[in-house]
Amino acid sequence: MSFAVPSGYRLVAYLGAGTALDVARVVEPGAPGEFVCKRVAPRPGASVPALRALRRERAVLERVAHRALPALRAAGEDDHGPYLVETAVPGLSLAALVEGFAAQAETAQERDGAPIPARLLAAVARASFTALAELHALADGGGPLGFVHGDLAPDHVLVTPAAAVGFVDLGQARLRGLAVELFDPDPQAERGTLPYVAPELARGSGPAGQASDVYALGATLAFAALGREPVSTGETAAQLAELAEQGVGWPAVEQALAALGLEALEGGLRRALAFDPGDRPSAAAVAAALASPAAATRR
Repeated sequence: MSFAVPSGYRLVAYLGAGTALDVARVVEPGAPGEFVCKRVAPRPGASVPALRALRRERAVLERVAHRALPALRAAGEDDHGPYLVETAVPGLSLAALVEGFAAQAETAQERDGAPIPARLLAAVARASFTALAELHALADGGGPLGFVHGDLAPDHVLVTPAAAVGFVDLGQARLRGLAVELFDPDPQAERGTLPYVAPELARGSGPAGQASDVYALGATLAFAALGREPVSTGETAAQLAELAEQGVGWPAVEQALAALGLEALEGGLRRALAFDPGDRPSAAAVAAALASPAAATRR
C-alpha cells in the first residue's frame, strides 16, 4: 500500500494500518535515526475518529515530554491531509515478545500459552509501572497534568532488550485542559482495547482515568504471564460482559505467576486488578511494591 510521505522525509517502511490511522517509518535527510509518521487512513468511515485521534495525540505530545513516550518531531497538513511525525520509541511490543517466545517453544504443549521468561516479566512489570507512575505525576505551573494514557494494551507497551519500557498510541490519552472537540461524544468509543479494559469502562460508567490505566497495565502484564488474553472468551460482546461483571480472572493469573516463581509480584498485580477503581493503588504504589527486594524472581 502506498503511503503519502510528508515533504522533507523519505519512506523507510510502511508499518500498516490501525483502526483509523496509517503508520510508516520515515527518515529525515541529515537527521539521525528513524521517525514514525501517522496519517488518517484513506478508508471510508475512518476520517472522523482518525482525525480526532491524530489531533488528540498531537495536543498531548505538545505538552508532555517523557522518556517513555514519543517526542513530537513535526505536525502539519498537506494535500493528503494532516500528519504527525514522532520519534520512534525503541523496543518490541509486549504482544510480539510473547508471540516470539511462544513460537520458539519446542513442543505443541509449550506453544500453547508459552509466556516470556520470568526475569524479563519481572523487569517489565517494574519498569512499566514506574514509567506510568512518572507520567501520572507530571505537572506544570498550573498543577497536575492529569495524564491518562487511555489505551494500554500489549501492542502499545514496547520493551527494549534491556527491559526499558515505552508507551505508544496516544489517540485516547487525556490531559488537563484538552479541548472538548478532541473527545469522542460517545464515551463508549474511548474505553481502550479489549480485553484490557477496566470493569468500570466496560460498563460505561465513566471516562478513562488513572485508575483505569493501572488496571489496563495490570491486565497487560497478566497477558504476558499467561501467554494469552486474560479472559475466557474471544467474542467482543462476551468479553465486555465478562469484564463488566468480574474483570480479569485472577486465579489463572495467580497460578501463572506461581509457575514462573513470581509469587512476590502477586500482591501488586492483584491490587492493580481490583474490580473497584477505588480499591486500586496508584501506579506509584504498585511500582514501589514491585520494586521491593521481596519481589525479586527466583528464576
